[in-house]
Amino acid sequence: MKIKFAAALIVLVCSGDVFASQLAQEKLKLSAMAAGELNKLQVEIESVLRSRADGKLSYFKDQTFEIQHGDRTFSLIPVGYLPQTKTQNGLRYRCAVGIRNGKDGSLTVTDVIGVGNFEAVTCSKPVAVGTLTFADKRAGLIAIFDSSSPNASVKSPVVFSFNDQGNLILDFEKTDDIDSAGKGTSVSGARKYFANRK
Repeated sequence: MKIKFAAALIVLVCSGDVFASQLAQEKLKLSAMAAGELNKLQVEIESVLRSRADGKLSYFKDQTFEIQHGDRTFSLIPVGYLPQTKTQNGLRYRCAVGIRNGKDGSLTVTDVIGVGNFEAVTCSKPVAVGTLTFADKRAGLIAIFDSSSPNASVKSPVVFSFNDQGNLILDFEKTDDIDSAGKGTSVSGARKYFANRK
């Protein structure tokens, strides 16, 4: 299943004889976000979503993190809201992810659940955020959301990876891959799946 989203960012460390220095830069570290940064982000996100949301936004502080990738720091904050505009599947609660790039201060807020190939599901909340290591030893991140369709409750995974510029971006291919395989219901399951996935 393929979806359309936007950016995020990370760090990860590995070791090896030939690529040790390169892999050491691929370490990802998650830590709690400072209250001041969280409050500032909420104000900025509300400004971004003002034209999309109908009413109050929901913030999920237990799944909000600062992400360290090499010498760069990013802030990640999931947010839920009711959109102003109905889709062909009706009016469904959405979840988005806000990511601040610590290098230039830019903020990207991307809808992830309730749009694209996840348009037919209603988002409830994020239940887990965790680091990943792909088969090529690069770092990644997964966010798992509780969501529901008219017939069932499901867990919807969203995968982020780093591009050549060092930015963490929504990885459409890996998101589609793990969701189609049904392996994105837990962080541990996603780690096992991607560890040997070429």
